[in-house]
Amino acid sequence: MIIRRRPSPYPEALETYMQVASKILGNPSSLHRLGDQATRILDASRQQIADLIGKKSDEIFFTSGGTEGDNWVIKGVAFEKAQFGKHIIVSAIEHPAVKESALWLKSQGFEVDFAPVDEEGFVDVEALSGLIRPDTTLVSIMAVNNEIGSVQPIKAISELLADKPTISFHVDAVQALAKIPTEKVSDRTSGFCDLLWSQVPRSSWCWFCLYQVWQEDYASFNRWWSGARLSFDN
Repeated sequence: MIIRRRPSPYPEALETYMQVASKILGNPSSLHRLGDQATRILDASRQQIADLIGKKSDEIFFTSGGTEGDNWVIKGVAFEKAQFGKHIIVSAIEHPAVKESALWLKSQGFEVDFAPVDEEGFVDVEALSGLIRPDTTLVSIMAVNNEIGSVQPIKAISELLADKPTISFHVDAVQALAKIPTEKVSDRTSGFCDLLWSQVPRSSWCWFCLYQVWQEDYASFNRWWSGARLSFDN
């Protein structure tokens, strides 16, 4: 019989959450003192996350959760790169946040291919390579499957896409953070990566956008997402 221990938050994480939730009440977009306190906490958190995964603080963006982040990247990139093509690739075992976003894009006139996996749930990189077309603009592959735990060959896929500048590479690494080395899911050629902290209530979610990609993609696809999402600081 397998006995699974009910997950519980780390005491340190819970204590930090309680202190911030009870003492930092301002809107970080506001100019008053309470807003300034919130801004400093937000900036410090952004820097801590950047240091943790070896990125720059201005490459880190916060949203309400992993599903919103996946939608932001997948739909935003697809629409803003439509001038280069309307073909995207996701794996056959993606989380619904990714798969449903891709299927919605299909209903909007995009073409979607699903990269196959083997009997152990690993993406077939050779088969993925065969799906790439001149009009492919986005490949989205999760780092670790949320059901069976298969760790995908992100490095091999990154190398495959390294000489294809018109293709953005998105990695859903929600299940990977603090479980496998960060460099396995955030190779320099993966443009976008989703991360999730779920040790405390009201989990914090963020994604990083490489500065090079931020210059090329973020500013443009953010215009699309801003029309669909009302928010404050990211």
